[in-house]
Amino acid sequence: MQPSLLKTDLLQLQHMEEKPMLEWTALEYEEKDRSVDWFWALGIIAVCSSVAAIIYRNYLFAFFIILAAVLLGLMAVRRPESTTFKITEKGLELGRDKYPYEKLKSFHILEKESGDVLLVMSNRSVIPLISVPLGDRLPDDVRTVLIKYIPEEERAEPTAHKIMEYLGF
Repeated sequence: MQPSLLKTDLLQLQHMEEKPMLEWTALEYEEKDRSVDWFWALGIIAVCSSVAAIIYRNYLFAFFIILAAVLLGLMAVRRPESTTFKITEKGLELGRDKYPYEKLKSFHILEKESGDVLLVMSNRSVIPLISVPLGDRLPDDVRTVLIKYIPEEERAEPTAHKIMEYLGF
């Protein structure tokens, strides 16, 4: 009877929440106000591009452009949710997503006027760069904890992030 009790205890310990070393709450992304003109520009660009695709008899691409514009418009009106970020002894917890340190390569803290951002490079093949807003958490606190588990590597903000920020995303 004793061995089965130990297995139960181990299972309970595995399912227990581990205490985070650092925890903070921030918005998923910076909220941008978009004017009606922004939506008009999106619509005009989408319609003109899809008309050009139809002229060249590329109907699937025309459909894809319209679909992308609709989804982009829906994402633009969506409000960011408040998310809890945690640094634990096992890895990073970003809302419901968990990233063990074994799957992370390096990190860099990007200090910007709009707010500090933690950039974490993972070994995922699709979207390997994870961007985490630090909110009111001090960058030095995050650096002090993460440097124990993964190396810090100087990294510039990706061009795609700059373009999306310029476009209002």
